[in-house]
Order: sequence, then structure tokens, then C-alpha cells
Amino acid sequence: MAGIIYTQSLKKMHEKFLKYWLPPIVWGLVIFTFSSIQVGGTSEFYWTDFFIKKTAHIVEYAIFSILLHRAMINTGTEKKKAFKYAIFVAFLYGITDEIHQFFTPGRGPTARDVIIDAFGAYLGVLFVTTQNYLKVLGNILIFFSVLLLYLVFYPILKEETKYQINQVIQKEEEIVPPDKNYSIVIPKIKAVSRIVENVNPYNSKIFLNALKNGVAHAEGSSFPDKKGNVYLFAHSTDAFYNVGNYNATFYLLGKLEKDDEIKIYYKGNEYVYKTIEKKVVDKEDTSYLTRKTDNNLLTLQTCYPPGTTFRRLILIAKLDIK
Repeated sequence: MAGIIYTQSLKKMHEKFLKYWLPPIVWGLVIFTFSSIQVGGTSEFYWTDFFIKKTAHIVEYAIFSILLHRAMINTGTEKKKAFKYAIFVAFLYGITDEIHQFFTPGRGPTARDVIIDAFGAYLGVLFVTTQNYLKVLGNILIFFSVLLLYLVFYPILKEETKYQINQVIQKEEEIVPPDKNYSIVIPKIKAVSRIVENVNPYNSKIFLNALKNGVAHAEGSSFPDKKGNVYLFAHSTDAFYNVGNYNATFYLLGKLEKDDEIKIYYKGNEYVYKTIEKKVVDKEDTSYLTRKTDNNLLTLQTCYPPGTTFRRLILIAKLDIK
């Protein structure tokens, strides 16, 4: 008799497992599978690309937490504990998923995605446990507002913090250019980047892609080994919310003053320029791009104020001929 009862008990446990715990396990494998897919570069429509991918993260983990919550509730966990445990388990799984992406070509782990996954898990459980859907909507809006501020201003704060730390430490160190065929080094702000040459400054599809790989050299402008105006630009974008996706080399360009050095490496040679002028101009002003000169000038352009696309900061330097 006891054996029959034990067998029936095992059968019920097995049925409960299949009914309640198998779905979250299967869904976890689905998430793992999606994370194993290799991806190419980000499209030029960065914001659209970002929104679709991160919304997918939220939906994936919302479903995952709902399934976890359902399994816990139906296998004896108290409601309040199930709410917390479902989010916590989804959060831990999100961490392991990011670690997994470290080994997937074209992907990489980010703390940002873990936070987004955890938020998706929270929304999922909140959705099935509350009748106040305005609260859910409010939480979504708050989250995306904070995320947007992070995307726009985190790169700026990061560079500013590094600069201030370097000012306190006053540590002298040689900055090695990544490519002596064409690179820029600005010692004062410790900025360094490859330069992508002959980039069309009027074609956003072309220059936005170039700015993901380095500072852009404007097509038609001069080169360091020739007289004329070498025009370089970075931190330019199609909209303010895309700023963080593009090259951050010139974020601190406004820190430069007269006679500060800018080094350009071109075809194995070093060219040292000294700052002579700095000004803020309208974003439609292209006169500095098209200017003609018999001097060896270098013009650097970035968006201004940092984190926006309202205006342009122009810095002009002259080759230091010794």
C-alpha cells in the first residue's frame, strides 16, 4: 500500500514538473539559443536597431519570469517570495547569459543588458500580480527615460572623470598611436584614435559608419604631408540619442587651449600641431571644411555641447615647424 502511495506521489511530482517547471527551462534554452546567434555590426539606424534588440531582451525575460513565477506559485512557494525569487532567478540567468555571450562571435557581455533583463523580469512578474497597469506603464517610462540619459551622457561622464583623475595624478605616460599610418594623439586629454581617411562628410550613411571605427578625415581636405587644411571630425551623429554610439575621442576637445599640442601620425611620420583658435559655430556652418589656405593647418570638429547635436566646436591648429 505504501509503495502504491509513493508511486502515485512520484507521478504527481513528475506531472507537476512537466506542467510547471519544464516551460521555464525550455524558455531558458530558447534565450540561450538566441544568444548563441552570431551578429554583424550595428546598422546605421542605431536607435531603431537598439530599440528592437533591447525590447526583445525585455520581452524574453518578462516571459521567463512569468513562467518561473507560475512554477513557484504552483509548487508551494508563497506569493511574496515567488515574486522576489522569480526576478532573482531571472537576474542570475541574465548574468550567465551575458557571460555566455563573451564566447559568441559578434557579441559581448554588458552590465547594461543585465539591468535590462532584470527590468524585463520585474515587469513580467508585476504584470501578472497587479491590477494597476498604469503602474506598469509608469515603470516602463521611467526605466526608458533613465536608460536614454545613460546612453547620451555616460560616455561624457566617463571621459570627464578620467580627465579629472589624470589632472590630480599628473602621471606622465607616453601615448602610443594605434596605427602610425594615420592616427591622432592629443596628450593633454589623453585622446588617441585611428583616422579613417577620405570620408564623405555630407553622406551620413558613410560617415556614421566610419565614426564607429575612428576619427574621420574629410574627403577633399588636405593631408599632413601637404600644405592646406587637414579636416578631422568625430562625435558627430544624426540625432542626440545616438551620440554614445559614435567615437568619443573628441568629447574633451573643449579642454584644449592655445599652444596645446595635437599629434598626427601619417605614413610613419609624426606631425605636431599647436592650437591657435577655438570657437563654437552653427551646425550648418561648413566654411571651415571648405576653407583654402597655403599654411599647414589642422581643423578638428565635434558636436557641442557634449552629448548634444545643437552646435559644433571647431578647433584650429597650425603645424609646429621647428
